[in-house]
Amino acid sequence: MPNADALNMKEVKWIIITPENMEQVVEEAKKQGRPIAFFALTDQGYANLGLNFSSIRAYIQQQKAIIAAYENYYKKSNEALDKANAEIDGVKSEVKKQQDDQAAKPPAWKFWK
Repeated sequence: MPNADALNMKEVKWIIITPENMEQVVEEAKKQGRPIAFFALTDQGYANLGLNFSSIRAYIQQQKAIIAAYENYYKKSNEALDKANAEIDGVKSEVKKQQDDQAAKPPAWKFWK
């Protein structure tokens, strides 16, 4: 089973804006030619964001465990099928050999003449 592509995360820069630094942050954005827009989180929203990422990590770990279990199951199933098929092929070869040996012998009734 192929592995998933590597996760390539982009850098996110957080700027904490308070009443004390708000003007400075706005001036700096203007100097850099950036549009001024604020995306805000409450302290509880920020905490929830962290908890959500933890839940996502846990979910991914669970999915990895499930995938590993399925992979192991199918490997063992395939190994068991391969072994059974090999045994069947061995029995078929043995039967064929016995049939060929029997066919090569002269019939028993010829000895009675």
